[in-house]
Amino acid sequence: MTPAMQEHILKIIQPQQLPPSLPNNRRHGRVRCEDVECTLGSVLNVSASGLLIRTGLRAPKAGSIIALQVRTFDGGFDVQAQVAWSKMDGILNRQIGIEFIDLPPDGQRVLLNVVRGAARG
Repeated sequence: MTPAMQEHILKIIQPQQLPPSLPNNRRHGRVRCEDVECTLGSVLNVSASGLLIRTGLRAPKAGSIIALQVRTFDGGFDVQAQVAWSKMDGILNRQIGIEFIDLPPDGQRVLLNVVRGAARG
C-alpha cells in the first residue's frame, strides 16, 4: 500500500475505543463493513493492515500463512495474510484476526472504496 493511500485511509478511520483496562495493540483504526465476504467467512471490519472475519469453519492456527479471496460490492482480490489470532464467537462461530502480508494494488483500491462507502454511512 502506498504511503499516500495509507495516510488517506487513516484520515477516514479512527481506532475503535477500548476501555482503559484493555491494551490496544492495533496499529490502524478499523471500519465496520457490510457485504464483504472472504474465503473464510464474513468480514466484520477492515483496516489498512488486515481484516476481522467471522467464520463457522475451523480457524487456522495463529501464525499460519493463508491465501484469501476477498469479495466486496466493488469487486474482489486475492491476498496472502497471516492469522494473528482467533477466538470463539458464540457457540458455533469464531472470529479471526488476519494481517495482510502484501496487499496488491487492486486490493488497496477495493478496500479504499469500502472505507469511503462506510465513511459516507
